[in-house]
Amino acid sequence: MKKNRLAPYAIALFSLLLLFFGCALPAAKAPVPSGLAAWPEADVLFHQDPLWLGGDGAASAVLGDGRVLWLFGDSFVCDYSPCTRKTATIVRNSIAVEQGNDPSRDPAVFYWGRSNEGGPGAYFQSREEGEWLWPSSVLGLDGKALVFFYRVRAERNALGFAPCGHAAALVQANPGDPAQWEVHYLDIPKNGFWVLLGAAAVRDGGYIYVYGIGKGRDTPVYLARWPVARFLDAAPEEPEWWAGPDRGFVPQGQLPGTPTPVMTSGQNEFFVGKNPAGGYYCVQSVGFGPADLAWRKAARLYGPWSPPQPVYAPPEKSLSGVLIYAAKAHPELSGAFPVLTYVPNSLDFNALYRDLTLYYPRFVRPAP
Repeated sequence: MKKNRLAPYAIALFSLLLLFFGCALPAAKAPVPSGLAAWPEADVLFHQDPLWLGGDGAASAVLGDGRVLWLFGDSFVCDYSPCTRKTATIVRNSIAVEQGNDPSRDPAVFYWGRSNEGGPGAYFQSREEGEWLWPSSVLGLDGKALVFFYRVRAERNALGFAPCGHAAALVQANPGDPAQWEVHYLDIPKNGFWVLLGAAAVRDGGYIYVYGIGKGRDTPVYLARWPVARFLDAAPEEPEWWAGPDRGFVPQGQLPGTPTPVMTSGQNEFFVGKNPAGGYYCVQSVGFGPADLAWRKAARLYGPWSPPQPVYAPPEKSLSGVLIYAAKAHPELSGAFPVLTYVPNSLDFNALYRDLTLYYPRFVRPAP
């Protein structure tokens, strides 16, 4: 199996690619977190398997029975020990199951799939020839996991790849061996305004709300929703889209054009959830390269959202060629509120070989 040496920073470059695609409620008054600090005791969660040597993304969801599912994009994995990043295969996605909700204490087991040649491969396999799946967000859904993906394929462009759509899967995440989990791939309808859905997902009331990234230098973010039952029945039809305060949510087939953005300055993956202090919050990175972690707030899922406010400057920002991205929150974890993660990466592939502090998700929480 040929290794893709661009893969470990491909999702970060994906953010740059998206930047160049072409009566309101007041914002919530919940406070912005301060005093955030690195949580190195929790970082060990991702260093427990000597055959899994790093991955990005790090979306998480509660599975039930005290388990937390973790999803990663491109990942360094080996079939045998000793394993180094130079000898590892880069697979397009992988998963881990944490037994508990305290990353500083809990065990985690990592899983990936097999390639057609019999070597390591992606856990989630694309159904389309020449495409692969990058996990972007995940929800625990009545004992199952609802996973959203970006569909990606190789292209002759500056990056060597391009997004070509979105997808989803409903995973029967029982307590047994994840290698035996039943995965139902779902057909998420296309839209005519080139919005890639799955950047973040929220279950609220009787709906699944899914954020998507559109074209434009301001990186507009849009919001679609489905009744929860549509996903539990594995039959998501065309969604409703937020079309502004005058029209509310409108069925896709009734939209006269592009729906109304709910925020700008978005990223291709972020987190949205309920704020214990009231309203909703969003965690994302800001900028490209040596980025900060930022916080937004809103009274409603459709906004208006406050501008992203930096709340943590990763120490890796001082490194040459650094890429910092995939900022997310993990409210299911114990240890404080909020618990965040981000991924430090590098444009220098040799730096990834040398520096094993890179390309592992890093934890952040309020300082004790």
